[in-house]
Amino acid sequence: MDEAMNFLVYEVKTAVILAVFYMFWRLLLRNDTFHRLNRIVLLAIAVLSFVLPLCVITVHKVVEIPYFTVSEQTPVPAETGESGTFWQIVLLVAFAAGAVAVLVHTCISLAAVVRIISSGKKIRCEDGTVIVLTGKAESPFSWMKYIVMNERDYAEQRDEIFLHEKAHISLHHSVDLLLVDFLTVLQWFNPAIWMLRYDLRELHEYEADDIVLKSGIDAKQYQYLLIRKTVGTSGHSIANSFSHSTLKNRITMMLRKKSTFRAALKALYVIPLAGISLAVSAETRTDYKTVSGQPDSSAVTEHSDSLGATIVILGKDTLNLSKNIIGNIENIRISDSAIEDAKMISSGDFDVYLDGKLVEGGLNSVPKEDIGSISIDSKSRRMDITSKGKILDGVADVYLNGKKFSGPLSDIPTSAIMSITVNKSGTRPRIDITVEE
Repeated sequence: MDEAMNFLVYEVKTAVILAVFYMFWRLLLRNDTFHRLNRIVLLAIAVLSFVLPLCVITVHKVVEIPYFTVSEQTPVPAETGESGTFWQIVLLVAFAAGAVAVLVHTCISLAAVVRIISSGKKIRCEDGTVIVLTGKAESPFSWMKYIVMNERDYAEQRDEIFLHEKAHISLHHSVDLLLVDFLTVLQWFNPAIWMLRYDLRELHEYEADDIVLKSGIDAKQYQYLLIRKTVGTSGHSIANSFSHSTLKNRITMMLRKKSTFRAALKALYVIPLAGISLAVSAETRTDYKTVSGQPDSSAVTEHSDSLGATIVILGKDTLNLSKNIIGNIENIRISDSAIEDAKMISSGDFDVYLDGKLVEGGLNSVPKEDIGSISIDSKSRRMDITSKGKILDGVADVYLNGKKFSGPLSDIPTSAIMSITVNKSGTRPRIDITVEE
């Protein structure tokens, strides 16, 4: 369930980044005549939106503490109430249902195109293009290396249609559509991906129109042909149709004055936005480095690591008192007030649990050599003891000098520890311990 919720959080981050990147594109570049550049920018922001949430910059912060007062707490998984679990399941089911629906629609469109190509009469051209003739009265469209048109259009030998559809093929517009359709499956709930998808198809038409006009075709003649063909439609979302897109927009773009090179520089907006996205998702990791020395007898300080545990440096007298009562332990967590917890330890006024089970005889009934970690809660006046063999069981992975360590922490000499790093960014917490070789 945690992995599923992490995926949903990733989807939300992707949606926000995509919406911001796309909004800036519409404001800055949509009306420019750099069709190839606009197409590249749209594809780039679509892909970046899915990649950036996975890129997390980690900033390390080193805290130096005396080695004999270092104490670390193994993380306890947070309990999720029944209500929280129910809504998590609802969100997962809703997302999956929408993704499946979009995927099925895309597959149906793709299957329809494949069926038309398979059943039509094929004419192979010298450049590798394949013309597929069909008896249906639909607008010409292209997909991959195939140009589909009805027999009447082919009989008229309209150069404009051939040039337009061959432009789609040579520019690999079908690959763009397949990529964006796949991303749409993952972001079906995000209006930005649907608007981006539409604008990308429109850019495909602008590019193809531009190639036709540069070939020497009369602009007015070509525009009249578009008007006549507008009544037809391919009806296949996976393909590039000759009459696709708003006719007014295509004609307006043909007549628009070419944008200057300075206008193209606006595409650089992607760089600062990507930097901001990385900065927002950055996280700080605290590394604890042990140093020799004695703490002041009255000092009581706390350090919080990325797991939410509290590392406490007690004054010398209190520390010795705790050791005399508890024994030589590797892990201790002081959850509220260090001073109050120390008093509670000295008085023995708490309930003792060993590996989750209540110990009738209290702390004195627990063999000190078996103690792996102790967690004390002043509010509930409860002491939880974890035996050495279970201290990290199913909770965290321990790495010793970069290699996975499976034994109890008590096997690691305290005097040899150079630093301890706790990281919770992955699916399981990880504790890296560096010791002297």
